[in-house]
Amino acid sequence: MDDQEITRSQKLRRRKVSLRLILKEYFLIGITGFGGGLQGRFYHLAVSKYGWLCEEEFAEVNASASLAPGGNASNVGLEIARRLRGLPGMFAAYFCLVVPGSLVMVAAGATYEIYRNEAAVQGALQGLQCAATALILYSATKLNLSQWTFGEYLLAALACLAMVSLKAPLWLVLPLGALLNLARRRWVRRL
Repeated sequence: MDDQEITRSQKLRRRKVSLRLILKEYFLIGITGFGGGLQGRFYHLAVSKYGWLCEEEFAEVNASASLAPGGNASNVGLEIARRLRGLPGMFAAYFCLVVPGSLVMVAAGATYEIYRNEAAVQGALQGLQCAATALILYSATKLNLSQWTFGEYLLAALACLAMVSLKAPLWLVLPLGALLNLARRRWVRRL
């Protein structure tokens, strides 16, 4: 391969991006990356901000990351770091993506344990439950609803009813609904 065939991102990778820069950028994503949108942040980081990858390479990373187990967005970030600095880059990226968010969640859990009986905390949690329900409904509308069966519509309605009327917690309704739908599908296949 001659110099004319080497892309700009391949030249940058040959220069090796510092682990310090990977640690800094991935820490910022890890500490603020709640609720999704990580693929867009990785695209901005790797293509727009630093030019580590061209758009075609990012699309390749994105496609290969979707084949690996786990979350697609974190797989994209880990693959970018692996391409930049190999295994050390990948471990640094993993550490910075997982540890900050985990520490925030542990701190939130500890704070909840201290203040869980406060009226303001109870009100905030009820608001979060409503927001989580709305996000689930929004996500459901993005699914191809025309392919849903009557049983799936019925399960979705029962889940909403359980959370709104019976005050069933989201952590119980979601896995129970998934198990019921799995059992319903197996039962339908046997008929």
